[in-house]
Amino acid sequence: MIDYVGLPFEELVGFGFYRMFHPDDVEPMRTAWDEIVASKKSRPVDARIRRADGEYRWFNLRQCPLLDSERNVVRWYGVVVDIEDRKRAEESLRQSQSDLAHVTRMTATGELAVSIAHEVNQPLMAIVTNAGTCLRWLQPGHTDLEQARLAAERIVRDGHRAGDIITSIRAMAQKLPAKIEQTDFKPAVSEVLNLLTGELQRRGIEVGLDMADMPIEVLGDRTQLQQVVLNLVMNSAEAMAASSGVRRIDIRCTAEEQLVIVSVSDTGRGVPIHELERVFEAFYSTKTDGIGMRLSICRSIVEAHGGRIWASSGQNGSGGMFTFTLPMAEGLVHDR
Repeated sequence: MIDYVGLPFEELVGFGFYRMFHPDDVEPMRTAWDEIVASKKSRPVDARIRRADGEYRWFNLRQCPLLDSERNVVRWYGVVVDIEDRKRAEESLRQSQSDLAHVTRMTATGELAVSIAHEVNQPLMAIVTNAGTCLRWLQPGHTDLEQARLAAERIVRDGHRAGDIITSIRAMAQKLPAKIEQTDFKPAVSEVLNLLTGELQRRGIEVGLDMADMPIEVLGDRTQLQQVVLNLVMNSAEAMAASSGVRRIDIRCTAEEQLVIVSVSDTGRGVPIHELERVFEAFYSTKTDGIGMRLSICRSIVEAHGGRIWASSGQNGSGGMFTFTLPMAEGLVHDR
């Protein structure tokens, strides 16, 4: 260790031990070590250690106390294992998953291009209509300032609506690093449904939305969480493509204790019991023309946010249901 970090023994003993860690890892290491000393229980910790030439590499530090009959620590034993290659592989995997998620977002955006164009065109046409109305009420002999003001207000409203749609599309299409922040999940879901309105109407699908009354605050990347909802809704829509009965998707979002629980159910063909676990595997699809990535990406995103996702039969045993949980933002747990 002395040779590796290039520091003399006298500078490493006691609290000097922290000198070899990356500045960002010092406080987490102090906290972890204080907890280990207090509990007298071993707990592996990952941190970056500075090599003598200045390069930082990831290490896994494991420690074990030797206790006497009265549970006093006689001596600490430790081992420090270089895990730089593992960390790089994990980062490469995360990057690959991020790239793949971006590709699926772009693919979905392309598939929905006609519907999205229709959604944008509606407020734009309303703006043109209201602008014409406003001009008519401002003409000499037909002046009515109140009616002109109302028409102008409708122009502003529809302009904001078009802007919101374009902003949502841009956010979904951009390839940006994950931005973990506190966000209200309810409007995030509504934005996705607004984008899908035209596509779902074209497919003859009714949508039921059951959301909790209070804000549902979660800590995560808004765009990634929206992609989960988008993937699940489109998965349900495709599951009902051959259905001759009522086509309906129900989205339910509730808060329970420390968790946000979101379910997307449909009246499609459902998922066979023996495939409930496999549907989340990469490249596994129950559809002949599917590539099997939507649900796999959903699982990666949800688990990266500290939640879990599973499939089950819909209500009354018909159709399919996908449910996922997310931790609520700390300090924002509400009573139901």
